[in-house]
Amino acid sequence: KYNVAIDNFKLNEALSELWHFYTFLNAYLNEEKPWGKDSTQEDIQKTLNTVSVAILRSLDYLAPFMPDTAHKIRASFVVKPDGDKISISKPEALFPLD
Repeated sequence: KYNVAIDNFKLNEALSELWHFYTFLNAYLNEEKPWGKDSTQEDIQKTLNTVSVAILRSLDYLAPFMPDTAHKIRASFVVKPDGDKISISKPEALFPLD
């Protein structure tokens, strides 16, 4: 749907589709609850890696609308050489006040 909207210059629809995707990721995190006391380290790693990969892939779609923000978010992710683990550092302010 995103690509069709972009192809038809319906930018508001494309951005809406992207936001639906982020809402889905948020719901996934709330459902999986990796912060719960019953979560194993393996469960936590699997859930966070899944969401991290999804966010990283979505940044190509966000970049046409918010290039600086997409770049800052991407810069905060570090994928280990084996591709199995992703670490996240605190990004610089995405929307600085000054």
